[in-house]
Amino acid sequence: MYAAKESGKNCFRVFDMRLHQARKERVRVLEQVDSALESGQFELYYQPVVNFRHRQVIAFEALLRWHHPELGLLTPDRVLPHIEFTDYDRRIGRFVMGQAVNTLREFDRQGLPYGVSINLSPMHFLGDHFADDLGAALQDCKPGLCNRLTVEILETTAMDDPDVAIEAIRACRELGVAVSLDDFGTGYSSLSYFRKLPVDEIKIDRSFVRELAGSSDDNMIVEAIIGLSRSFRRRVVAEGVETPELLGQLLEMGCDIGQGYHFSEPLPLPEALAWAAGFQD
Repeated sequence: MYAAKESGKNCFRVFDMRLHQARKERVRVLEQVDSALESGQFELYYQPVVNFRHRQVIAFEALLRWHHPELGLLTPDRVLPHIEFTDYDRRIGRFVMGQAVNTLREFDRQGLPYGVSINLSPMHFLGDHFADDLGAALQDCKPGLCNRLTVEILETTAMDDPDVAIEAIRACRELGVAVSLDDFGTGYSSLSYFRKLPVDEIKIDRSFVRELAGSSDDNMIVEAIIGLSRSFRRRVVAEGVETPELLGQLLEMGCDIGQGYHFSEPLPLPEALAWAAGFQD
């Protein structure tokens, strides 16, 4: 009934149990985000980004986790779709920024050289308050620490409003923060816009990397992305590196940096640092 009313009335909608359950979960998530933020239920997990050729951990991608008291550990796909286009979207984004910067400060205190990359929603990244929020998170950072932070944006986000995206990217670079174009190859960006986007890094989507072993088409796509990145002097990172075979293929293609379950799943910070120390040894 409510779905029919929201669609302009004078129509009908068939009851769908899956849709009903999804709406119930959305309501439950939105009702609990406030208390979850206040009680520290949100945490960032860290997946190492590795230079294959030199066998070095160079950075970590920070990924949101929710220690839900009833539902257990929730990954972003269970949470973020519900808060998108709500006031909580920006609050979660600011939480991620603040936690990532605190992690960089901890790295600096321990003398660790790692960088950290974070993911932000399209609404937050393209919103009016993005530059202010990022600047506030980086306030009082030591010189050079900002350069170790990377903001990842989806290719589709950049294409939603290219002019606004370019301004947001420039705001990042003015603060010394790098920008990575995530899930590259899954959107519809033209070479013209790609040339204009002042990003520092390109991430090859895991859907292409995963099929390298069995698809000549995916091989050509990955090789083309690597060649394009080199031509535009962008660093290229492969996502979804899950087997030694994929690692070997990427090295042969000229991609030296990547992340995936072949190395490590996302881990709480202490475990991620212990893994990195063992990998270096």
